[in-house]
This record gives sequence, C-alpha cells and structure tokens, in this order.
Amino acid sequence: MTRISEFLGWAQISPEQIAKAVQLSTADSMRKLEAAQSHQWVTTKLSRKEIPFVRSAKSGQWQQSLPSSSVAEIESAWGPVMKLLGYPLRSEMEKVSSSAQKN
Repeated sequence: MTRISEFLGWAQISPEQIAKAVQLSTADSMRKLEAAQSHQWVTTKLSRKEIPFVRSAKSGQWQQSLPSSSVAEIESAWGPVMKLLGYPLRSEMEKVSSSAQKN
C-alpha cells in the first residue's frame, strides 16, 4: 500500500493511515459498513436488503454466483481489460477444459 500511495503522489500518508485503510477494507468491515449505510448509497439503496453487496469476498466468486448469461455479458464488455490485469475469463477456461476433454 505504501508503494501505491507513493505512485499516486500521496507521499504525506502515514503508515498508520495505511494500516487503518487496510483494516477498513476487510470483508468484515465492509459488511458492517454496508449494514449501517447501504440505504444511503446510490448503488445499493434500492437493492434487496437480504442480498448483501459484499458477499463471500473470495476471488472469482462472482463467476459462480452470477448466471452464465451475466458472466458472458461482463466478459464480453470487460474481457480485454480483465485479461490485461491478469484475471482468468470463464469463457477461456471453458474452452481449455473442452479441448482437454476432447484429447
């Protein structure tokens, strides 16, 4: 986080502030914040309250949680950026899996 803050030109950020930001960014902290404030946020105030925005907080979980059509739409729109950032695409993993099964 220190390197990121320096890259962004935030050299005045102290190690204590970085530690606090890390602590506030944990899944548990974000769930508590969502429970307390989701009615105020534009993206969640009209959403169903029994379905939390912060869910399992596990990498790639969205691909299992969302319908295949939604995953395909997201990957269609953002696939090149996701690949550039090193994220695996379900569509590519399915192609590899399909090829392996044929061989």
